[in-house]
Amino acid sequence: MSNTRRFMIAFISSLSLAVAAVQMIGGVPSDTALAANAQDYDAGNIISDANFYDSNALTADQVQSFLNERVPTCHPEWDSNPADITCLKDYRTATVTKSANAYCSGYQGGLTQSAAQIIDGVARSCGISQKVLLVMLQKEQGLVNNVYPSSYRYRSAMGMGCPDTAACDAQYYGFFNQVYGAAQQYKIYQAKPSSYAYQAGRNNYIQWSPNASCGGSTVYIQNQATAALYIYTPYRPNSAALAAGYGSGDGCSTYGNRNFFLYYSDWFGSPTQRPPIVGNVDELSVQDTDAGASLRVRGWTYDPTTSASSIQLHAYITRIDDGSRSGTPFSANGARPDVNAAFSITGSHGFDVAIPITKTGTYQICLYGVNSSRNTLLTCQTRALTEQASPQGSFDELSLGENGNTNGFLNVRGWAYDPATSATSIPVHVYVTRPDGTTAGYSTINGTPSIANQARPDVNAAFTITGNHGYNFQIPITQTGTYKVCTYAIGTNWRNTGNNPQIGCKNVTTGAAAAPRGSFDELSLTSDNALNVRGWAYDPATSATSIPVHVYVTRPDGTTAGYSTINGTPTIANQARPDVNAAFTITGNHGYNFQIPITQTGTYKVCTYAIGTNWRNTGNNPQIGCKNITTK
Repeated sequence: MSNTRRFMIAFISSLSLAVAAVQMIGGVPSDTALAANAQDYDAGNIISDANFYDSNALTADQVQSFLNERVPTCHPEWDSNPADITCLKDYRTATVTKSANAYCSGYQGGLTQSAAQIIDGVARSCGISQKVLLVMLQKEQGLVNNVYPSSYRYRSAMGMGCPDTAACDAQYYGFFNQVYGAAQQYKIYQAKPSSYAYQAGRNNYIQWSPNASCGGSTVYIQNQATAALYIYTPYRPNSAALAAGYGSGDGCSTYGNRNFFLYYSDWFGSPTQRPPIVGNVDELSVQDTDAGASLRVRGWTYDPTTSASSIQLHAYITRIDDGSRSGTPFSANGARPDVNAAFSITGSHGFDVAIPITKTGTYQICLYGVNSSRNTLLTCQTRALTEQASPQGSFDELSLGENGNTNGFLNVRGWAYDPATSATSIPVHVYVTRPDGTTAGYSTINGTPSIANQARPDVNAAFTITGNHGYNFQIPITQTGTYKVCTYAIGTNWRNTGNNPQIGCKNVTTGAAAAPRGSFDELSLTSDNALNVRGWAYDPATSATSIPVHVYVTRPDGTTAGYSTINGTPTIANQARPDVNAAFTITGNHGYNFQIPITQTGTYKVCTYAIGTNWRNTGNNPQIGCKNITTK
């Protein structure tokens, strides 16, 4: 049964009756009249699945209030047979027993219920939105806005069982049967999506009207709810119908799905957007103790589309003083019977959490209800936490030291303490900007935390405090040039977390050592055709120490080999050269005499380099000299 209602009924009820109601009795309420724009109609997405299948969209009381608002006063006297007139807000009828099946959970018969109770009960049984049922009653028979509806409108209230080409099926007569039958039919569409001509997730050809000569167009249907509307009302409005708003288009215009979109939009807002998450923040306060502080957030929230389930909240906390931000997720899963009673829902929807604060300052707290990748802002508020006195200190001295040939160091000396914990030694972090422009931070030095824990009785006496608060750090350095050193006192009390004032900055410069020196005295051939490379080299910064000499040999074939070892022995200038020692007034052995095997004939170019061993000469390896020799 793909066409479950007659086109003419839709045409009369959704166009003529709607227009008549507007013209004669104000059928579209003045506060929302013509608010929706038919040009916003999206043929592939008339209503979202979330809105269509939301059986918690309204309660029975809310449905009744809605009907009362649509028709504040009923006018049976306007009809020639007043006794036949009952407005929907006043309508009551007996229900029929319906067994539970795969589509609806059944219904208890023999009850006399109001239209609002039936709409709500059927919606919950079949999992269809109360809002959708109200819109269907209006677009099919104009029942919601009509101030003097006759009984025949209730007989086929939803157009259920009324195909285009035949009379309505009598088994669906009656208001209850119509509402239940239509709701169940929509659930059948949902359960068997491939059994019908119009399907979500693909292109579908949809006619403008029952008249095939009017043509149609291809529509990509985006969701099951939209597909269900087309199965139930198998036409789409043409441009003339959309341009007319609630009015008449041309001879090929149809209005059922257009009017569904317009009524839903005017009454309940966008049909394609899910209803927002609702909630309230009952308390947002700062809890301050000696052990720490926290923000207490208390209240409730739930998602109307899944009202029986607890949802998450995300608290985003921004410290306005520095812009730092953190996010905290938690669940609204505490009992709130007052909320359940107020909104006629079940489940647990309360929350009461304490979010730790580790800094003083002013905080903005924004709380969002979150469910299924959607969120709604519940509140944004600010709270302040009073700041304590900042840590204090002094950067007394920056000087240079040297650990032999290995490296130099920066001697950093001073004191620091936190007034909030004055007897406790606190960390001092050191930031060193090197000559090459790079900066390194030190919270530990050679694996030891940089703590101001040395005795400074002068500091204790000046500030009337106890404990050890002096620091004296040795920070290794490997470059020559100017260093900028800044020290920071790190507060240890929770109120001063992140409040780390700069104690001071100082500069110091270390010069490069004199470059290594040397001579390439001789290049000759040995009797066994090896290159004999002889000379001397020393490093003025470590003049008593023998230093490496690296040899680079360019062979006759143009290839070059470098030698820092020869036959496994390092190339060190470690032979006696008393003439060199006497000339430069130094001690130690500084001569070299290497034999480098060769296998080619032709001209060899040999260059030697003195390799500095002092840390201030790192990378300063001057060429001693180059010589050529030819072998035949």
